[in-house]
Amino acid sequence: AHELMHSPVTVSLLLFSAASALGLAILVLTRNPYKSTHQIFAALSLVLMFWALGVMCVTLSDTEETARMWLTLTFVASSFLPPMFYHFVGLFARPRFEGIRWLLALLYATAVGFVLASPTKLYVQQVQVFENRPPSVVFGPVLALYGLCCVVTMVFMATNLFRKLRAASGVERRQIQHVILGVFTCTILG
Repeated sequence: AHELMHSPVTVSLLLFSAASALGLAILVLTRNPYKSTHQIFAALSLVLMFWALGVMCVTLSDTEETARMWLTLTFVASSFLPPMFYHFVGLFARPRFEGIRWLLALLYATAVGFVLASPTKLYVQQVQVFENRPPSVVFGPVLALYGLCCVVTMVFMATNLFRKLRAASGVERRQIQHVILGVFTCTILG
């Protein structure tokens, strides 16, 4: 499996993922750049694009310093995924945020904390680079906290979406169903 990370297919898939995310960001902004849901979705898509490009660069790293740099930059981008997903779900289908504001603030503050920890041994303790496979990484405790943050975010996102689904009808209900399908499909595949 490690050898596959250097394959042209894997690099192509990561580039396709990044291009798709960029395309989604451009698409929603061209449809309505002033709608708050479109703005946060575009920002979320750009973060996903940077994450995909960062993962590709990590797998292609040939020195410890390069691998560490890409790991750090990738984590800086991905630190904002939980709050941005929750922010998007809170705004989705309506122009105002319908979620727990203190949780949103806590998620963004946690993301800033992850960014501050990303260049330290709290995030990456050790990196070992190999010639024919991606680097081997020993992560610190920050990665476990990030995982917990993702789980908490998913629970509150699901609660929010299903609450909105019960109150919605017509096209809005169908849109919420599509978002639920997309979120859970990505979560299961991820």
